[in-house]
Parts: sequence; C-alpha cells; structure tokens
Amino acid sequence: MSAEYRVGIIGLGRMGAVIDDEMIGHPVYLVPYSHAAAFDHEARTTLVAGAAPSEESRARFQARYGDVRTYADYSQMLEEEDLDIVGVATHAPLHADATAAAARAGAKGILVTKPMAISLAECDRMMDVCRQHGTKLCIGHGRRWMKHYRFARKLIADGAVGEVREATAYCTHGLVHNVTHMFDILLMLLGEPIEWMTGYLEGEFDPPANLTHRRDASGGGLGRTKSGVAVHFAGTHDKVLGLDIDIVGTDGVLRCLYNGFGLELWEKDPHDRYNRLRKTEIEAPPESESQTTAAIKDLLQAIETGGETRSTGEDGRAALEMCIAIHESQRLGNQRIDFPVQNRELSVWCR
Repeated sequence: MSAEYRVGIIGLGRMGAVIDDEMIGHPVYLVPYSHAAAFDHEARTTLVAGAAPSEESRARFQARYGDVRTYADYSQMLEEEDLDIVGVATHAPLHADATAAAARAGAKGILVTKPMAISLAECDRMMDVCRQHGTKLCIGHGRRWMKHYRFARKLIADGAVGEVREATAYCTHGLVHNVTHMFDILLMLLGEPIEWMTGYLEGEFDPPANLTHRRDASGGGLGRTKSGVAVHFAGTHDKVLGLDIDIVGTDGVLRCLYNGFGLELWEKDPHDRYNRLRKTEIEAPPESESQTTAAIKDLLQAIETGGETRSTGEDGRAALEMCIAIHESQRLGNQRIDFPVQNRELSVWCR
C-alpha cells in the first residue's frame, strides 16, 4: 500500500533529524525518536523534504534519509512540495512563524516540538491560524503518549489516592525549555486547569542589551487549580531529581518518579491506627513505541476522524502559561498571577 501523506520537516537539527543516535539503548526513550526518523518509519507517511539554513544539516539529512529534497528556506519547501503534514523542529522562537506558514500552505496536520512557542500571544496566533485553515495542531510533549503516565492518570481518576489535595513536582533546568514537559504532564495527571500561581526565578533571566526577550531560567512556585488542589513546584539547574511528581490525596500518595517509570502507590494501612501508609503493588504497562511514533499515529487519527490529539494547542499553551506566570510573578515582585495570564506578550527566549 502506498503512503497516504507527504511530509516535510522544518528544522533538521537534533529533534528534527539526529537525536536518534543519542537514544539507542536509552532506558526511557525508544527509537525512532526524531521527527524525520519517526515519519520515515510510519507506513502511512512519506518523508519527502526538509528545510534548514545550514548546508551541513541539509547534507546530513539527505545522507541519512535518502531520496529527499532539501531547502535553505522553508517557505520555498512549503510552496513547492504540496505537503500534507509538516514537522516543526526548529528552535522555539521560530515555532510560531513556521507553524502559521505551514497551515497557510495547506498542511492537514502539524507536529511542533516543545515548547509550543515563547509567548502566549504566539500560541494564540498559532491556534487561530490552524483553526482558520482546518489544520490539526499537535504539540510534542511526548510524555502524554507514554503508557506509564496514562496508567498513572487512570489510577488517580479511579480514586487510588482518594480526593486529590496537593501535587508537588520537581524538575531541572530552564522553565520553558525543560520544565514545560513537567507542567504538561502535571496538568494531565490532575485533569484540570490552574487558577493562579506565584513564583520565583534562579540565575540570569533579565535580557542582555541585544535581546528583547527574557531569558529562560530555572525557578519554583506554588499555586492552586480550579478545584483548590495545591500545586508546589521546585526546580533548579543542579538538583539530582529529574522529573518527579507526588500526587497526594485523602487516601494515599502516587509517586511518579524517574519520568514515570518509577511509579509507586502508597495507601493508608487500615490496620495502623496512626494512618501510616503502606506501599501497594502496581504494575504499569511497558512502553512499546517511541513517544514521537505514538504522536504521529495520534495526529494521523485526528486528521482522518476530525478529532483531537492527546496534546492539542490548548494543552501546549497551558503548559507554557505556567512558565510565563512564574516569569510574570518574578517581574512583578513575586505577586500572585491569576489565569488566564493577562500579559500575552511577555516572551522567554529558549533554544
């Protein structure tokens, strides 16, 4: 059976085309992982072209993926290739323009690497353009497709910890580049939006003279969801903890350790009058495909059924909004920031 969808990639760097070399033998991430490799692997898609300003990146892309055409300017690729699906794997400051251009060029679906953009105004624009052109927009917060996290979400929804009262999360490195992953999965686990946040930043976050955007930084904060669940977040560049979340309820605690692969469920011990917890045996399903492979299948289904993916533009914007809220809180002297965040133009540069 011939492939049904023509695919082009904008951005032929790490996530666009070459990260697979790092993932071979990785204990968490499966291959194919890059946009190009995963689309090349999918039977229903044909990888036909890629665009990047770097001649070296284009040559490497052709050497790796064979009969593909390359372009220095993605606008030319979009004009000439009649693409059904576009993967946007550039640095974050270029996501909005590339996504808008792909939608206007007639793409049926677009897969954008995280973070969705660098400001809420850009997210709004991406979503508006995709809606206008009937384009399915999927944001590559890959953990949404991991079976471990979906299993954790079901445990919470089924009442394994009782009524959720608070969530504490830890993640390293910059908020927008890295912690957006953690905020996204936290929102999925809780199943409801944030109502307000306050926060602080660590390191350098004010822009130098030649940069109009604030710089990505680590930090922390606290907030509440719409139903009153307390959310605590601690992040820095050099902690031993990676992406770890504790969901605390009236009847127990679900710990999502080591990217969800260290799930632990602790329940009240009915035989202990001091209400101490005991560890309960649970077994999460094994991962059987890469996050990118699963995202592509999800995007294809959304295109064919008119439905939505597990990671919509709304989801991507919600994760970024938590990052922007912490920056805005710091900017205003650590004030409480109510959602939706009113400062849609505040932008945070990240790679």
